[in-house]
Amino acid sequence: MQAARLVCLILTGGALAMPGCSTPKRDFAQGPADAGESPAEAGDAGTNASGGRGTGMSTGGADAMAGMSGAPEQSAGADGSGAGMGDEAGSGATAGSSQGGTNSGGAGNGGAATAGASSGTGGTAGACSGSTPMACAGTCVNVQNSSTNCGTCGHDCSGGTCAAGQCQPLLIGRYDRYLGENGLSFGVSDVYGKGETNLLVRAKKDGSNYSASSYLATFGTSGCAGGGVAEINGRVFYQWHDGASCRLAVCSTSDCDGTTQGISPAGASSWVQSFGVDTTNQRVFWHDPATKRFLTANAIASGTPTPATISSGDITNAPTWTGYSSGGVLFSDTSSGFVAINRLPASGGSVQQVASGTGINLNALWLSSSRLYFSDASTINYVALPTGSGGSKLIRSSAARLLWSDDVELYWVDALDSTKLMTCLLSDCASTTKTTFTGKCSISGLRGENNAIFWGTSGGACPDNMQLWKLAR
Repeated sequence: MQAARLVCLILTGGALAMPGCSTPKRDFAQGPADAGESPAEAGDAGTNASGGRGTGMSTGGADAMAGMSGAPEQSAGADGSGAGMGDEAGSGATAGSSQGGTNSGGAGNGGAATAGASSGTGGTAGACSGSTPMACAGTCVNVQNSSTNCGTCGHDCSGGTCAAGQCQPLLIGRYDRYLGENGLSFGVSDVYGKGETNLLVRAKKDGSNYSASSYLATFGTSGCAGGGVAEINGRVFYQWHDGASCRLAVCSTSDCDGTTQGISPAGASSWVQSFGVDTTNQRVFWHDPATKRFLTANAIASGTPTPATISSGDITNAPTWTGYSSGGVLFSDTSSGFVAINRLPASGGSVQQVASGTGINLNALWLSSSRLYFSDASTINYVALPTGSGGSKLIRSSAARLLWSDDVELYWVDALDSTKLMTCLLSDCASTTKTTFTGKCSISGLRGENNAIFWGTSGGACPDNMQLWKLAR
């Protein structure tokens, strides 16, 4: 027995493994290999796996060494030797990088199991290097140009390219009419654009219906100028011009012009200026000038929704902006010489003012689930919902033409340069502000969702009258 151990010690002093002899494990933290040692030895060279609950304790899966010393090509890790004799399999060797060669060693194979145990698992592949130096989900990538791991593992550019670790904007649609101010909204898989006149258009969020040689198809031809669009419960709600007045209406997602049904009362005295959407409870809200009340209707999946009046006092000034959040309808009021944003509980009750000021831009209003964001002539602010308690909080001392936020990041279009899309973290906007996009055309629509920000551009300097863009967040 002593003589056999001496033979093992002599044979394992070099770079080869011998079955039945345990290869000494080298600690690479101690520095480079000594003279005569193989620099291609496996880093953290595969832990011995011990047999399980069989008779006695036996060693399975001897350490293996990966590669040859100074090999100019990739060297594969050796198979693990020995079998697990107990209940568990011997483990395979872990292959290290071929330090003396060019490429990484491959993974060693697991030792075979005997006595009823399953076979051992293979070793772990060598380290990533060269043009793909980082491992993401088991694949070597370059996060500087990987469109699915851009900047960091798992950051998908959603169809866009990756350059210098940053997702690049993706053009998803072109159209030959200008985009109406703040004229973007979302469906399940589409982005809707409202033209500056009566036309509706839509593009697939993933850009799958984009064409460099043709425009997007017109979705609807009878919208109200400046009106809104919203897809709810599988149908499209929009401000429809019936030939005499602007009414809230609903149509199918496949044939809007052929399926439109009016919801709000007909007649010029009931002209709908704007409407708000409760996506959670699938309801729409709008003001009826004829009755001086807000109306609501359930966004049912078929048939014509039936309007119901929300109880309140007279609201005489028809709002040009309406939204919904935190159980209430929010709307603009300009009757007092300044802009006020008021709130009416969706269940009815008294109107309460939540924000006011001079120069509030009604196109730069956004409602999250807990805040109202707005811009006046020189600042960007927010108030807490539902009541605006605590007053307005300053975010940034510059004005916005458009804005959107998810309460973590803020995106806005600069009021002094509408070709720029800016962003910052709300936790420290002053030091995190950066320019996300700069184009040749004015940005006239802006909306976001969890994984992407969308915007539309219009203007005489544009190659198209309307372009719809997307950028992964």
